Amino acid sequence: MGEHRAPSYAETSVFEKLIIAFWIIFLPFHIGWKLAINVTASKPWTRIVTEGFSRYFTDHLTYNQIQWLQPDTIGILTKWTRRQKIPVTVDELPSGAKLSWMGPKRLDKVILYIHGGGFVFPLSDFAIAFWNHVCSELHVKDVPVGMVFLAYKLYPDGKYPDHLRAARDAIAFLLESGVKPTCLQIAGESAGGNIVLQLIAHILHPLPAVAPLPRNLRFAGVFLMSPWVYPSDKGGQDQYDVISSKSLLSWGHLFLKDVPPTDLPYVEVLNAPKGWFTGMDNVVNRMLVTSGSKEGMVDTHKRFYDICVGENGVDVTFLVDEGGLHDSLIYDFSLPLLQLLQKPRIGPLTPKVIDWLAAGFEIPV
Repeated sequence: MGEHRAPSYAETSVFEKLIIAFWIIFLPFHIGWKLAINVTASKPWTRIVTEGFSRYFTDHLTYNQIQWLQPDTIGILTKWTRRQKIPVTVDELPSGAKLSWMGPKRLDKVILYIHGGGFVFPLSDFAIAFWNHVCSELHVKDVPVGMVFLAYKLYPDGKYPDHLRAARDAIAFLLESGVKPTCLQIAGESAGGNIVLQLIAHILHPLPAVAPLPRNLRFAGVFLMSPWVYPSDKGGQDQYDVISSKSLLSWGHLFLKDVPPTDLPYVEVLNAPKGWFTGMDNVVNRMLVTSGSKEGMVDTHKRFYDICVGENGVDVTFLVDEGGLHDSLIYDFSLPLLQLLQKPRIGPLTPKVIDWLAAGFEIPV
């Protein structure tokens, strides 16, 4: 008998592709229904469509089917920036991950963004649009920054601790390139927030399988947008959110099955032993956590703030978007085609995030 071959990224069978086609046929009816039942909602119609689009595909398709429908992170970023006529520079990392710079490769002030997607999906168009808006607003405030995206391996090609190794290599590369920790802010969204917390835990408790980083880096700031702090939790508020409990549990299982029990504190910080983040104030100068009041993870975000962060001497800000869903900030920016039809309506939280980031480059560390 031949050896069983492990599946590769985006690998789908003919039957799975037929299922994709089936669900695409019914997509317009679903979107029409979402618009009809939200006709009196205060949300822009473009946001209703984008949120409905996301929930529809994650409800009905498997992770590999969704992977097949879209390019990888570098492909998505390259396509988006080409449309906007924004230059991109890509740096290769030893782990096989890549750093992609959107706009000028500035090293004096840098934001490193680690995207979410349950460790299975790439960077989204609307996340790129969000960060392009952030950079534009920071420039208006006379705080121009170098904006760099980490493209890490996704499941099944990337498994724990590959994501941590990619983040560690990204930090090492930036430091070797001349970026000062005090001029570097790290942003992580959803699963990307989990990776950022893995990185902090690794600095405090080095994993033998991953090259270490100095303990006294003291980054200017860490911004966690709807961080996935508890991958084994099913979440809640299914009737509202863009991700169902079923999807969360499915993606969490794919990720956690490769995590040794001894390493669980690195990826499930709510189950970490007391004092796990002691000394974090020597690694991070300040932290911002955002959540949505109607997203399934909001309770875990509150617990993370109260239990894991509030007692460790870090300047922490916790902001909740009233009525917001998971990753509500980036959903202010709709799918590319819809952005041509209606300009984004920026919510009240985004200006606060921009002000917080701007202040992070001014506060002495």
